Amino acid sequence: MAILQFVADRQAIWSATANSLKSRINLARKASFSLSIAGALVASLASMQAVDGLVRTILISTGAIALAITGIIGSRILTSEGVRQQIRARAASEALKREAYLYATSAGDYSDPGTRDAKLKSAQQKIEDQVTDLTLLQRQAEHAGSSPRSGLSFDDYLKDRIEGQIAFYINNSEKYHKLSRVLHAAEFTLAFVAAILTALAGAIGKGAFDIAAIIGVLTTCAAAVVAHLQASHYDDLIVGYRAAASKLQSLKATTENTTPVAVLASTAEEILAAETNSWQAMWSKNKSQ
Repeated sequence: MAILQFVADRQAIWSATANSLKSRINLARKASFSLSIAGALVASLASMQAVDGLVRTILISTGAIALAITGIIGSRILTSEGVRQQIRARAASEALKREAYLYATSAGDYSDPGTRDAKLKSAQQKIEDQVTDLTLLQRQAEHAGSSPRSGLSFDDYLKDRIEGQIAFYINNSEKYHKLSRVLHAAEFTLAFVAAILTALAGAIGKGAFDIAAIIGVLTTCAAAVVAHLQASHYDDLIVGYRAAASKLQSLKATTENTTPVAVLASTAEEILAAETNSWQAMWSKNKSQ
């Protein structure tokens, strides 16, 4: 099964490439999020300082630097092309993995021993031809990857592919659920406090500090939280992952162990392909986020 080994190696490379690009984008998003909030805070503090004071000058300069860095991140990293590259690298990795699992279980087009090697080679070339322009971004795989490298029995496929994917979907949906809950709570709290201060501003007056500036900071921070939520697609990922996990769990529970592994693999890979397509469509809706 030299061709299966080769495809597994190629899948590992594209997975490493997608992971590298994703890490870069995630770091950029977090930096942009943090700098947006920091910029709002220093701008608010600057408005409370003496017009000709040194502290005001320092704060204004700091805020300007934060905004400049945010702009650079947005124009150089968080671009539609940058996000698109990560999406395409991950899609190639998942497509190669799917073909490898179908081959390893003799499912679909790989049921004929006489033609299966040629068909897998053709599928691999077709997938990689679509991402030739990303070869400059390729990263060498540090691990063997997650594609099979030999034939799989019913139990092997159930454990390695189905149970492995169920665990992935559940673990990641829980992680994103916690992050989403914290961010939604933060956005609500910021918006609520800003609304209260706005309502009381007339009665309190400016006083020792500028309430309008505080309100501006709160609304800016709330907007930054909302933008980060939308860019990260936490809620969409939670829904997609939980739905895919549910379908795989149902398949596992309703499939007899006497079922041919090829039948099980064909059904499972259709579920996984649908989730991958949904994931790609979700990120493609707003690639510049």
